[in-house]
Amino acid sequence: MGNFWSGRKSKKSSKETLEDLEDQIREAKRKRQQNLNSEKSFTAFLLLSSCVIYLIALILFYFYFFPTTLLERFINTSPLLIFPFVVYAVKRLLGILFAQRKERIENILKDLFVEKNKILDEVKENEPYKVAMELLQKYDPRQVMLPQPMAKGTLLFNICLFVCSCV
Repeated sequence: MGNFWSGRKSKKSSKETLEDLEDQIREAKRKRQQNLNSEKSFTAFLLLSSCVIYLIALILFYFYFFPTTLLERFINTSPLLIFPFVVYAVKRLLGILFAQRKERIENILKDLFVEKNKILDEVKENEPYKVAMELLQKYDPRQVMLPQPMAKGTLLFNICLFVCSCV
């Protein structure tokens, strides 16, 4: 008997589905912002720590390991010459990784917005007017067309004024 009832899950209402979608959209936007903050902090940490390490290595080399021959100087300074290129490569790699993560989050957001618009279109067609208006006002206020008062200077306002003055 338990198998009979467990297989019969009721379909979520439009309101519950839209609430779930809003939560997912909010979470994706939070992840996007967190990704941006992480990228900034990782890049700043990388540049700051690499500058400190480079300066320490430069000072150690100059005071303790300054060789006398030209070949020894070249061999000992080669890591100091290569280090900025390594830091630049690591910075570019971080940028690529964070860009891929950002693109993945943007695709998720785009899919969620498409699904939300599809559900809102279904709401407009299938739900009663009052329920549809409430959901549209809450989840997509741009689609709700509320009557706007006529502004002075519009053509319709001028026609109404002319007709009223003639009567």
